[in-house]
Amino acid sequence: MTAESLVLSRGTNPEIIREDAPGLIITRGVQDDPVQIWTKGAAVGMPVMHTPDAHIVAKVL
Repeated sequence: MTAESLVLSRGTNPEIIREDAPGLIITRGVQDDPVQIWTKGAAVGMPVMHTPDAHIVAKVL
């Protein structure tokens, strides 16, 4: 889970429930003076081993 998704799942009126908090989130904000529209993206990744049986750790003497 990203920090941004945890913020969206907190408070008295959460926008998403914590169990559904995503690992990839994109938010958009607007400011009137000066006029600005911004987009922010955040992601959390975990490496995945496609063939875990083929990986070993060895100590060579």
